[in-house]
Amino acid sequence: SGSYTGGMNTVKNEKTGTLTINDGTFENSYGENNAHTGVIYNLGNLEINDGEFTQEATTPVWAYPHVVMTAYEGVTPSTAIKGGTFTSTLKNWRGTILNHDGTDSAGSIKVSGGTFNMKVDEDYCAENFIPKDNGGGTYGVKEGAYYAKIGDTKYESLQAAVDAVQNNGTITILKAGGTATVSRTVKFTVVDTENLG
Repeated sequence: SGSYTGGMNTVKNEKTGTLTINDGTFENSYGENNAHTGVIYNLGNLEINDGEFTQEATTPVWAYPHVVMTAYEGVTPSTAIKGGTFTSTLKNWRGTILNHDGTDSAGSIKVSGGTFNMKVDEDYCAENFIPKDNGGGTYGVKEGAYYAKIGDTKYESLQAAVDAVQNNGTITILKAGGTATVSRTVKFTVVDTENLG
């Protein structure tokens, strides 16, 4: 708990560290050209259960200020977000809520709770969670899975995809266990056989 502000990164968790945040207010307004910074900058093991996290930096032009930044420096980090409120003033590709740096950190961010003022990337959702639009300009995640997609649009049930597809259209199966009633010509494809076992 407590209030924390300032610095290049308000809180930095080193690669040998384990940090759990259960409450508190964390703010940052620092940006640096060609550098990723964060209200929370994680190189180790991080778990956020609650708290308020705000990134207010909008300059300089080529700064990359994030709310939670996870980076790989020789040790694969882990970031678990289970709750809290996360706000980015910049709200674009340079100033995201969540970001990773390094090839081994891409899958290390797992979101299963929290409220965000930007959409949560599907790649950052914990297992069995998907992005959710809360309305009113806030976003989060919810328990669920995508069973099918048409083009780039994903559906939480196979039936929803069947209902949406055009005649002679193609539905891509993403997950086993879906059922649907089909009364017209539809083509199904399977691309992720591992997920269908």
